[in-house]
Amino acid sequence: MKKTYVILLGLILMGSVAFGTISANAETTQEGDANLEVMSYNLRYDNPNDPQTWEERLPVLQEYLLEKDPDIIGTQEALYNQVNDVDANLPGYDWIGLGREGGSNGEFMAIYYKEDRFTPLEYDHYWLSDTPKEIGSTSWGNSIPRMVTWAKFEDKETNKQFYFVNTHFDHESENARVKSAELIAERLNDFDEDIPVVLTGDFNTPLESESHQILTADDLFEDPWETAEEKINEDLGTFNGFNDATGGGADNKIDWVLTKGIDTKSVEIDNYQNNGYFPSDHYPVITELNYLEQEEESSPVIKNLVPEENKSLKAGESVKIQFESETGLKATFSIKMPLTNVRSASTELPLLEVDEGQYVGYWTATSNVVAEGAEIQVNVVDQEGNSNSKTAEGTLDINVEK
Repeated sequence: MKKTYVILLGLILMGSVAFGTISANAETTQEGDANLEVMSYNLRYDNPNDPQTWEERLPVLQEYLLEKDPDIIGTQEALYNQVNDVDANLPGYDWIGLGREGGSNGEFMAIYYKEDRFTPLEYDHYWLSDTPKEIGSTSWGNSIPRMVTWAKFEDKETNKQFYFVNTHFDHESENARVKSAELIAERLNDFDEDIPVVLTGDFNTPLESESHQILTADDLFEDPWETAEEKINEDLGTFNGFNDATGGGADNKIDWVLTKGIDTKSVEIDNYQNNGYFPSDHYPVITELNYLEQEEESSPVIKNLVPEENKSLKAGESVKIQFESETGLKATFSIKMPLTNVRSASTELPLLEVDEGQYVGYWTATSNVVAEGAEIQVNVVDQEGNSNSKTAEGTLDINVEK
Protein backbone atom coordinates (compact mmCIF):
# COMPACT_ATOMS: atom_id res chain seq x y z
CA MET A 1 0.00 0.00 0.00
CA LYS A 2 1.36 3.41 -0.92
CA LYS A 3 1.61 6.13 1.70
CA THR A 4 1.46 9.92 1.83
CA TYR A 5 4.63 11.21 3.49
CA VAL A 6 5.96 14.27 5.18
CA ILE A 7 9.57 14.60 6.20
CA LEU A 8 9.94 14.63 9.96
CA LEU A 9 13.18 16.33 10.81
CA GLY A 10 13.60 15.17 14.37
CA LEU A 11 9.87 15.72 14.92
CA ILE A 12 7.75 16.99 12.01
CA LEU A 13 8.88 19.28 9.22
CA MET A 14 7.08 19.59 5.92
CA GLY A 15 3.76 19.34 4.06
CA SER A 16 2.69 15.97 2.76
CA VAL A 17 4.53 14.22 -0.02
CA ALA A 18 3.06 11.13 -1.58
CA PHE A 19 5.06 8.12 -2.53
CA GLY A 20 3.32 5.51 -4.36
CA THR A 21 5.85 2.46 -6.40
CA ILE A 22 8.99 -0.99 -14.43
CA SER A 23 12.31 -2.10 -14.08
CA ALA A 24 15.08 -0.02 -15.62
CA ASN A 25 16.08 -1.03 -19.08
CA ALA A 26 17.56 2.21 -20.34
CA GLU A 27 20.30 1.95 -22.90
CA THR A 28 23.73 2.74 -21.49
CA THR A 29 26.47 4.17 -23.67
CA GLN A 30 30.06 3.00 -23.63
CA GLU A 31 31.06 6.15 -21.77
CA GLY A 32 28.67 5.25 -18.96
CA ASP A 33 26.08 7.90 -19.83
CA ALA A 34 22.54 6.55 -19.75
CA ASN A 35 19.68 7.60 -21.93
CA LEU A 36 16.80 9.09 -19.99
CA GLU A 37 13.28 9.03 -21.45
CA VAL A 38 11.05 11.72 -19.97
CA MET A 39 7.34 12.20 -20.58
CA SER A 40 5.06 15.14 -19.78
CA TYR A 41 1.41 14.12 -19.74
CA ASN A 42 -1.76 15.96 -18.75
CA LEU A 43 -4.07 13.07 -17.86
CA ARG A 44 -7.32 15.09 -17.80
CA TYR A 45 -9.13 15.10 -14.48
CA ASP A 46 -11.85 12.54 -13.79
CA ASN A 47 -14.91 14.33 -15.20
CA PRO A 48 -17.94 12.03 -15.65
CA ASN A 49 -19.38 14.45 -18.21
CA ASP A 50 -16.47 14.05 -20.61
CA PRO A 51 -17.21 12.30 -23.92
CA GLN A 52 -14.65 9.69 -22.85
CA THR A 53 -14.73 8.96 -19.13
CA TRP A 54 -11.80 8.03 -16.94
CA GLU A 55 -13.12 4.46 -16.66
CA GLU A 56 -13.03 4.18 -20.45
CA ARG A 57 -9.65 5.87 -20.80
CA LEU A 58 -7.74 4.08 -18.04
CA PRO A 59 -7.23 0.76 -19.91
CA VAL A 60 -6.06 2.68 -22.98
CA LEU A 61 -3.68 4.75 -20.86
CA GLN A 62 -2.32 1.66 -19.11
CA GLU A 63 -1.68 -0.10 -22.43
CA TYR A 64 0.06 2.98 -23.78
CA LEU A 65 2.33 3.63 -20.79
CA LEU A 66 3.34 -0.02 -20.48
CA GLU A 67 4.27 -0.02 -24.17
CA LYS A 68 6.22 3.27 -24.04
CA ASP A 69 7.92 2.46 -20.72
CA PRO A 70 9.20 5.99 -19.94
CA ASP A 71 11.74 6.43 -17.17
CA ILE A 72 10.01 9.41 -15.55
CA ILE A 73 6.57 10.92 -16.16
CA GLY A 74 5.52 14.39 -15.08
CA THR A 75 1.71 14.22 -14.93
CA GLN A 76 -0.78 17.01 -14.52
CA GLU A 77 -4.43 17.34 -13.54
CA ALA A 78 -5.05 13.84 -12.11
CA LEU A 79 -7.20 13.61 -9.00
CA TYR A 80 -6.22 11.35 -6.11
CA ASN A 81 -8.28 8.40 -7.37
CA GLN A 82 -6.58 8.71 -10.75
CA VAL A 83 -3.12 8.94 -9.20
CA ASN A 84 -3.82 5.69 -7.38
CA ASP A 85 -5.28 4.07 -10.51
CA VAL A 86 -2.17 4.89 -12.51
CA ASP A 87 0.00 3.62 -9.68
CA ALA A 88 -1.93 0.34 -9.48
CA ASN A 89 -1.57 -0.21 -13.22
CA LEU A 90 2.15 0.60 -13.50
CA PRO A 91 4.12 -1.98 -11.51
CA GLY A 92 7.67 -0.92 -10.76
CA TYR A 93 7.02 2.82 -10.62
CA ASP A 94 6.99 4.92 -7.48
CA TRP A 95 5.51 8.41 -7.31
CA ILE A 96 5.77 11.74 -5.55
CA GLY A 97 2.88 14.16 -5.32
CA LEU A 98 0.50 16.31 -3.33
CA GLY A 99 -2.98 17.64 -4.03
CA ARG A 100 -2.91 21.32 -4.92
CA GLU A 101 -5.42 22.01 -2.15
CA GLY A 102 -3.38 20.01 0.37
CA GLY A 103 -3.18 16.32 1.20
CA SER A 104 -5.25 14.27 -1.24
CA ASN A 105 -7.45 17.23 -2.21
CA GLY A 106 -7.50 18.68 -5.70
CA GLU A 107 -5.39 17.94 -8.73
CA PHE A 108 -1.88 16.47 -8.44
CA MET A 109 1.35 17.24 -10.28
CA ALA A 110 2.44 13.65 -9.59
CA ILE A 111 5.88 12.50 -10.72
CA TYR A 112 6.15 8.79 -11.54
CA TYR A 113 9.64 7.29 -11.69
CA LYS A 114 11.19 3.85 -12.05
CA GLU A 115 11.93 2.75 -8.53
CA ASP A 116 14.69 0.35 -9.55
CA ARG A 117 16.62 3.08 -11.33
CA PHE A 118 16.12 6.32 -9.41
CA THR A 119 16.48 7.38 -5.80
CA PRO A 120 14.73 10.60 -4.71
CA LEU A 121 17.17 12.59 -2.57
CA GLU A 122 14.95 15.64 -1.99
CA TYR A 123 11.40 16.64 -2.88
CA ASP A 124 9.03 19.49 -2.16
CA HIS A 125 6.09 21.49 -3.45
CA TYR A 126 5.33 25.18 -3.82
CA TRP A 127 2.39 27.19 -5.05
CA LEU A 128 2.48 29.63 -7.93
CA SER A 129 1.57 32.72 -5.93
CA ASP A 130 3.09 35.51 -3.85
CA THR A 131 3.08 33.06 -0.91
CA PRO A 132 4.49 29.89 -2.49
CA LYS A 133 4.68 27.95 0.77
CA GLU A 134 0.99 28.52 1.52
CA ILE A 135 -1.04 25.49 0.48
CA GLY A 136 -3.69 26.36 -2.10
CA SER A 137 -2.66 30.01 -2.39
CA THR A 138 -3.53 32.19 -5.40
CA SER A 139 -2.40 35.74 -6.23
CA TRP A 140 -2.25 36.69 -9.88
CA GLY A 141 -5.76 36.47 -11.27
CA ASN A 142 -6.14 32.71 -11.36
CA SER A 143 -9.31 31.46 -9.69
CA ILE A 144 -7.88 28.03 -8.83
CA PRO A 145 -4.54 27.21 -7.19
CA ARG A 146 -1.58 26.25 -9.34
CA MET A 147 1.54 24.54 -8.03
CA VAL A 148 4.90 22.89 -8.64
CA THR A 149 6.09 19.50 -7.45
CA TRP A 150 9.82 18.89 -7.75
CA ALA A 151 12.32 16.21 -6.82
CA LYS A 152 16.07 15.72 -6.90
CA PHE A 153 16.93 12.25 -8.19
CA GLU A 154 20.03 10.14 -8.32
CA ASP A 155 20.34 7.70 -11.22
CA LYS A 156 21.49 4.37 -9.79
CA GLU A 157 22.98 3.37 -13.15
CA THR A 158 25.37 6.32 -13.33
CA ASN A 159 25.29 7.92 -9.85
CA LYS A 160 24.46 11.19 -11.62
CA GLN A 161 21.88 13.54 -10.18
CA PHE A 162 19.22 15.79 -11.70
CA TYR A 163 16.25 17.87 -10.66
CA PHE A 164 12.79 17.13 -12.05
CA VAL A 165 10.26 19.98 -11.87
CA ASN A 166 6.60 19.47 -12.81
CA THR A 167 3.84 22.08 -13.05
CA HIS A 168 0.50 23.14 -14.56
CA PHE A 169 -0.02 26.81 -15.44
CA ASP A 170 -3.37 28.56 -15.31
CA HIS A 171 -5.72 28.19 -18.27
CA GLU A 172 -7.35 31.63 -17.98
CA SER A 173 -4.98 34.32 -16.69
CA GLU A 174 -2.06 35.38 -18.88
CA ASN A 175 -0.72 37.41 -15.97
CA ALA A 176 -0.73 34.29 -13.78
CA ARG A 177 1.17 32.33 -16.43
CA VAL A 178 3.82 35.04 -16.77
CA LYS A 179 4.21 35.39 -13.01
CA SER A 180 4.39 31.60 -12.68
CA ALA A 181 7.23 31.45 -15.20
CA GLU A 182 9.07 34.18 -13.32
CA LEU A 183 8.67 32.34 -10.00
CA ILE A 184 9.97 29.06 -11.43
CA ALA A 185 12.97 30.92 -12.89
CA GLU A 186 13.62 32.53 -9.51
CA ARG A 187 13.28 29.25 -7.64
CA LEU A 188 16.04 27.69 -9.71
CA ASN A 189 18.42 29.70 -7.53
CA ASP A 190 17.59 27.27 -4.72
CA PHE A 191 19.04 24.37 -6.72
CA ASP A 192 22.66 23.32 -7.10
CA GLU A 193 23.68 25.11 -10.29
CA ASP A 194 25.92 22.21 -11.37
CA ILE A 195 23.07 19.69 -11.44
CA PRO A 196 20.84 19.38 -14.56
CA VAL A 197 17.15 20.32 -14.43
CA VAL A 198 14.21 18.91 -16.40
CA LEU A 199 10.99 20.96 -16.40
CA THR A 200 7.72 19.33 -17.51
CA GLY A 201 4.20 20.69 -17.56
CA ASP A 202 1.00 21.80 -19.16
CA PHE A 203 1.75 25.50 -19.60
CA ASN A 204 -1.55 26.36 -21.28
CA THR A 205 0.26 28.67 -23.68
CA PRO A 206 2.18 28.11 -26.94
CA LEU A 207 5.91 28.20 -27.56
CA GLU A 208 5.80 31.79 -28.82
CA SER A 209 4.36 33.06 -25.52
CA GLU A 210 5.94 35.38 -22.99
CA SER A 211 6.04 32.55 -20.43
CA HIS A 212 8.14 30.45 -22.79
CA GLN A 213 10.43 33.41 -23.50
CA ILE A 214 11.00 33.95 -19.77
CA LEU A 215 11.91 30.32 -19.18
CA THR A 216 14.27 30.11 -22.17
CA ALA A 217 15.89 33.56 -21.90
CA ASP A 218 19.64 33.75 -21.21
CA ASP A 219 19.97 29.97 -21.60
CA LEU A 220 17.90 29.36 -18.48
CA PHE A 221 16.25 26.36 -20.16
CA GLU A 222 16.55 24.87 -23.63
CA ASP A 223 13.53 23.80 -25.67
CA PRO A 224 14.02 20.40 -27.34
CA TRP A 225 12.00 21.61 -30.32
CA GLU A 226 14.95 23.92 -30.98
CA THR A 227 17.87 21.73 -29.90
CA ALA A 228 16.96 18.04 -30.35
CA GLU A 229 18.70 15.96 -33.00
CA GLU A 230 15.40 14.27 -33.94
CA LYS A 231 11.93 15.86 -33.91
CA ILE A 232 8.90 13.59 -34.31
CA ASN A 233 5.41 14.88 -35.19
CA GLU A 234 6.60 18.47 -35.12
CA ASP A 235 3.48 19.46 -37.08
CA LEU A 236 1.17 18.43 -34.21
CA GLY A 237 -0.11 20.31 -31.18
CA THR A 238 -0.72 18.77 -27.77
CA PHE A 239 -4.43 19.43 -27.05
CA ASN A 240 -6.71 17.00 -28.88
CA GLY A 241 -9.97 17.52 -26.96
CA PHE A 242 -10.74 13.80 -27.46
CA ASN A 243 -11.37 14.36 -31.18
CA ASP A 244 -8.57 16.29 -32.92
CA ALA A 245 -5.89 14.02 -34.34
CA THR A 246 -3.69 17.06 -35.06
CA GLY A 247 -3.75 18.28 -31.46
CA GLY A 248 -4.67 21.73 -32.73
CA GLY A 249 -1.73 21.91 -35.11
CA ALA A 250 1.88 22.97 -34.79
CA ASP A 251 1.04 26.30 -33.14
CA ASN A 252 -0.79 24.58 -30.27
CA LYS A 253 2.14 23.06 -28.38
CA ILE A 254 0.97 23.97 -24.86
CA ASP A 255 2.65 21.02 -23.11
CA TRP A 256 6.43 21.25 -22.87
CA VAL A 257 9.58 19.57 -21.67
CA LEU A 258 12.39 22.07 -21.08
CA THR A 259 15.93 21.14 -20.08
CA LYS A 260 18.96 22.71 -18.43
CA GLY A 261 22.43 21.15 -18.45
CA ILE A 262 21.40 17.95 -20.22
CA ASP A 263 21.57 16.95 -23.90
CA THR A 264 18.35 16.31 -25.85
CA LYS A 265 18.50 13.52 -28.42
CA SER A 266 14.85 13.53 -29.54
CA VAL A 267 11.46 15.08 -28.87
CA GLU A 268 8.08 13.70 -29.88
CA ILE A 269 4.37 14.41 -29.62
CA ASP A 270 2.65 11.02 -29.60
CA ASN A 271 -0.89 11.06 -31.03
CA TYR A 272 -1.70 7.56 -29.83
CA GLN A 273 -5.30 6.40 -29.65
CA ASN A 274 -7.02 3.02 -29.66
CA ASN A 275 -10.20 2.51 -31.71
CA GLY A 276 -11.18 6.13 -31.24
CA TYR A 277 -10.37 6.22 -27.51
CA PHE A 278 -7.76 8.72 -26.36
CA PRO A 279 -5.86 8.19 -23.10
CA SER A 280 -6.40 11.91 -22.41
CA ASP A 281 -7.54 15.14 -24.04
CA HIS A 282 -3.84 16.05 -24.29
CA TYR A 283 -1.07 14.29 -26.17
CA PRO A 284 2.09 13.46 -24.24
CA VAL A 285 5.44 15.06 -25.03
CA ILE A 286 8.34 12.60 -24.90
CA THR A 287 12.02 13.50 -24.86
CA GLU A 288 15.07 11.28 -24.89
CA LEU A 289 17.89 12.91 -22.95
CA ASN A 290 21.56 12.17 -22.44
CA TYR A 291 23.55 13.27 -19.43
CA LEU A 292 26.33 15.68 -20.26
CA GLU A 293 29.75 14.87 -18.89
CA GLN A 294 29.80 16.12 -15.31
CA GLU A 295 32.78 16.59 -13.08
CA GLU A 296 33.04 13.55 -10.88
CA GLU A 297 32.70 14.17 -7.19
CA SER A 298 33.61 11.76 -4.46
CA SER A 299 30.52 11.50 -2.29
CA PRO A 300 30.92 10.07 1.20
CA VAL A 301 29.89 6.41 1.43
CA ILE A 302 27.32 5.42 4.07
CA LYS A 303 27.94 1.84 5.27
CA ASN A 304 26.28 -0.52 7.75
CA LEU A 305 23.32 1.78 8.39
CA VAL A 306 21.06 0.61 11.21
CA PRO A 307 18.33 -0.14 12.01
CA GLU A 308 18.31 -2.91 9.43
CA GLU A 309 15.05 -4.38 10.75
CA ASN A 310 11.67 -2.81 11.46
CA LYS A 311 11.16 -1.37 14.93
CA SER A 312 8.03 -0.73 17.03
CA LEU A 313 8.16 2.25 19.41
CA LYS A 314 5.84 3.51 22.12
CA ALA A 315 5.93 7.05 23.50
CA GLY A 316 9.21 7.59 25.34
CA GLU A 317 11.03 4.75 23.59
CA SER A 318 14.02 5.47 21.37
CA VAL A 319 15.63 4.06 18.26
CA LYS A 320 19.38 4.12 17.64
CA ILE A 321 20.58 5.31 14.24
CA GLN A 322 24.15 4.34 13.41
CA PHE A 323 26.42 4.05 10.38
CA GLU A 324 30.06 4.00 9.29
CA SER A 325 31.84 6.37 6.90
CA GLU A 326 34.91 8.55 6.60
CA THR A 327 35.82 10.77 9.51
CA GLY A 328 34.94 14.46 9.85
CA LEU A 329 31.50 14.45 8.25
CA LYS A 330 28.55 16.63 9.11
CA ALA A 331 25.85 14.00 9.62
CA THR A 332 22.13 14.40 10.31
CA PHE A 333 19.03 12.26 10.10
CA SER A 334 15.38 12.87 9.35
CA ILE A 335 12.23 10.78 9.70
CA LYS A 336 9.68 10.46 6.89
CA MET A 337 6.26 10.01 8.45
CA PRO A 338 2.98 8.88 6.79
CA LEU A 339 1.04 12.01 7.80
CA THR A 340 -0.58 14.85 5.86
CA ASN A 341 -0.76 18.63 6.15
CA VAL A 342 1.68 18.90 9.06
CA ARG A 343 4.24 21.67 9.28
CA SER A 344 6.87 22.60 11.80
CA ALA A 345 10.01 24.73 11.98
CA SER A 346 12.10 21.94 13.53
CA THR A 347 15.47 21.06 12.00
CA GLU A 348 17.36 17.88 11.24
CA LEU A 349 18.81 16.05 14.22
CA PRO A 350 22.56 15.52 14.41
CA LEU A 351 24.47 12.26 14.35
CA LEU A 352 27.65 12.47 16.42
CA GLU A 353 30.98 10.91 15.48
CA VAL A 354 31.53 8.87 18.65
CA ASP A 355 34.60 7.11 17.29
CA GLU A 356 36.65 7.50 14.13
CA GLY A 357 34.18 7.04 11.27
CA GLN A 358 31.41 5.84 13.62
CA TYR A 359 28.26 8.01 13.72
CA VAL A 360 25.41 7.59 16.21
CA GLY A 361 22.14 9.36 16.95
CA TYR A 362 18.84 8.66 18.69
CA TRP A 363 15.21 9.51 18.02
CA THR A 364 12.56 9.28 20.74
CA ALA A 365 8.88 8.76 19.99
CA THR A 366 6.37 11.23 21.41
CA SER A 367 2.77 10.53 22.36
CA ASN A 368 1.31 12.79 19.65
CA VAL A 369 2.86 10.84 16.76
CA VAL A 370 1.15 7.75 15.37
CA ALA A 371 2.72 6.26 12.26
CA GLU A 372 3.22 2.94 10.53
CA GLY A 373 6.22 2.38 8.29
CA ALA A 374 8.08 5.64 8.97
CA GLU A 375 11.45 5.81 7.21
CA ILE A 376 14.82 6.99 8.55
CA GLN A 377 17.00 8.99 6.15
CA VAL A 378 20.63 9.82 6.91
CA ASN A 379 22.31 12.81 5.25
CA VAL A 380 26.07 13.47 5.23
CA VAL A 381 28.29 16.28 3.92
CA ASP A 382 32.09 16.29 3.85
CA GLN A 383 34.40 19.29 4.17
CA GLU A 384 34.46 19.79 0.37
CA GLY A 385 30.69 19.99 0.24
CA ASN A 386 30.17 16.55 -1.30
CA SER A 387 26.97 15.02 0.03
CA ASN A 388 25.11 11.74 0.16
CA SER A 389 21.86 10.36 1.56
CA LYS A 390 20.65 6.88 2.42
CA THR A 391 17.45 5.42 3.83
CA ALA A 392 17.67 2.70 6.48
CA GLU A 393 16.20 -0.69 5.59
CA GLY A 394 14.36 -0.85 8.90
CA THR A 395 11.19 1.23 9.28
CA LEU A 396 9.38 2.49 12.39
CA ASP A 397 5.90 1.73 13.71
CA ILE A 398 5.19 4.45 16.26
CA ASN A 399 2.40 4.11 18.83
CA VAL A 400 0.71 1.53 16.60
CA GLU A 401 -1.47 -1.05 18.30
CA LYS A 402 -0.77 -4.51 16.91
